[in-house]
Amino acid sequence: MDSYNGTKGDFSFMDINTSYKIQEPLNRQSVKTSDGKSDGIKDSVSISRGNIEGTCIIMPPRNFTCSAAGISAMELKEENLKNQNVKIEEKFSSLGAFVAKLEPSQKEELQKAGYNVYEDKVERWIPEPSLEEELQSAPSSEESPLSKLRTEHKGIFETHDPVFEKYTGKGVGIAVIDTGIYPHPDLGDRITGWVDMVNDKAVPYDDGGHGTHVAGDAAGNGKLSGGKYRSFAPDANLIGIKVLAGNGNGTTSALLKGIEWAIKHKDEYNIKVINVSIGHQAADYSQDPTDLALEEAVKAGITVVTAAGNYGPNQGTVSAPGDDPFLITVGGTDNRDTADKTDDTILSCSSTGPTPMGLTKPDILAPGEQVISPLSPGSNAEKDALSMAEKFESYKFLNSLTDEQLMKIPDKDLAGYGFWESTIKEFKSSPQAARKVLERNIYYQSRMPLLEKSAYVGLSGTSMATPLVSGLVAAMYEANPFLTPGEVKNILMSTADKISTLNDNQQGAGYFDPKEAVLKAEELKNLKQQIS
Repeated sequence: MDSYNGTKGDFSFMDINTSYKIQEPLNRQSVKTSDGKSDGIKDSVSISRGNIEGTCIIMPPRNFTCSAAGISAMELKEENLKNQNVKIEEKFSSLGAFVAKLEPSQKEELQKAGYNVYEDKVERWIPEPSLEEELQSAPSSEESPLSKLRTEHKGIFETHDPVFEKYTGKGVGIAVIDTGIYPHPDLGDRITGWVDMVNDKAVPYDDGGHGTHVAGDAAGNGKLSGGKYRSFAPDANLIGIKVLAGNGNGTTSALLKGIEWAIKHKDEYNIKVINVSIGHQAADYSQDPTDLALEEAVKAGITVVTAAGNYGPNQGTVSAPGDDPFLITVGGTDNRDTADKTDDTILSCSSTGPTPMGLTKPDILAPGEQVISPLSPGSNAEKDALSMAEKFESYKFLNSLTDEQLMKIPDKDLAGYGFWESTIKEFKSSPQAARKVLERNIYYQSRMPLLEKSAYVGLSGTSMATPLVSGLVAAMYEANPFLTPGEVKNILMSTADKISTLNDNQQGAGYFDPKEAVLKAEELKNLKQQIS
């Protein structure tokens, strides 16, 4: 275990490894935030998201200064755009940025004038890998016998340790920027803040289910499970910021509004942590509007925890904002259905570095396989889980048929069961091959969404690993309310354990050590008190 070497500077991280050391200072100017409402929602599933009908995010040149007496920089920027016949739809004070619909010629002229112009993109939650995607990297049936069917997550993190009885995240606010939060019994009385950038509803809800799962991963108290599904921060407060529709899609502009709202209301709700299990294709983090907005949150004293993405295992697949060095980027692990931590490895879908700018990512790993958390009734997550359960039963039914019956199943029927063309070809090659396909599918289907007592659902991916870290950070803040975001990241990385079979761009500093991280946070507080 590496020793902790804290510093006062927010972004002077310990040089655990030269690849982790951040060279660029965070010196972008922080300004006041503003409220806003969402734009329309468009559907997309590709990591390279589509654009929103010519709508653009406009960011003035970085050397832009206010020289007019009695006029703020924001007002002057706005006036300059109006003089160029730009009809502003939204403005983001924290970025000095604007949203407007631009003609191609307008966009070109603004770029010539030095403005950074970005098309408003479709954002999406980090999608869970499909069964077929899981099977692409699946071990052989001999390595995954049916006797090992998973019934629940057995991750190596003990939330009932005395450390997490002492520090439960009490009073700390975790902002969940996602599809919303359903007031599940494990969460409801601690949803202290709420804003809906999609439908402008005043009461918390979640038609997607993703946000509720994330909230439970971070701060569920396990009330309906007798404490079984308890997080690291069961007493933390939750602030629901809905920026995604039930189908998981939203816009960059809606995401920016959610981030601004969190910054503006951070003191009101004691927001110390922002969880972002949302992503889009990474490019240059120093120019990406979402990255820039979240950096403003960090400068405001909020720790931002974000998902690496589920686009692995190939290198260079980390999504934004997980590409930003000032945020904590989390990859996911697979515990291989054992309680033995030593055989844990990275999820086959977990995105890896380097980033487009050559940075090592993710920063740390946390459990991401079949994490069980509260379910939002009637949500897309519940519908998906029910569909998975039906497929599971269907595969078992198919496996009960005779060899002759298996070979007579039409291709279109196999496609209806969710098989890809390549799988159908393998299935129809011989009865033995068909049995192997079914055995694989039965086993791996059991690792996909699991419903328990209609109150909890198991999901996999970096979206689930990320809020586990967010909840841990809330417990760290209770142990030491004076932590800076830089110190939080430093502690998490310096206490992590390397997995010997993984390289730096797969694991960063390694597998998180929750207990040690909280103790280090407490230790730092005591040290500062002694010095003062």
